[in-house]
Amino acid sequence: MSDSVLELGTQISSSPMFWNVMGKNSIALGRYREAEERYKHAFYMVPNRLYPLTLLAKLYHAEGDTVRFLDMAEKVETFVPKIENANTKRLREEIRDIKAGYTNNRKLTDE
Repeated sequence: MSDSVLELGTQISSSPMFWNVMGKNSIALGRYREAEERYKHAFYMVPNRLYPLTLLAKLYHAEGDTVRFLDMAEKVETFVPKIENANTKRLREEIRDIKAGYTNNRKLTDE
């Protein structure tokens, strides 16, 4: 139901947030590839925003796709947004925290 309202929003607004929210709806329904496409669409609409990339990284993490997560985490860490602010720093920190779990798990399994 909410997707139909959000889709109407995409027809009258150029805000990528409609696509981000629709991506979250897709995840809630277990439609991970659809969520991925929606997050990518949001990023391509305004490619100087970090938020859709962090959503992609979290999606790959939730799926247990280590390779894709680590690749996207690297993109998040090296991404240069149009405006660096407290929110972009917070988003990067969230991804670093998740990535640290991968690093810590790797150290434990290597020992």
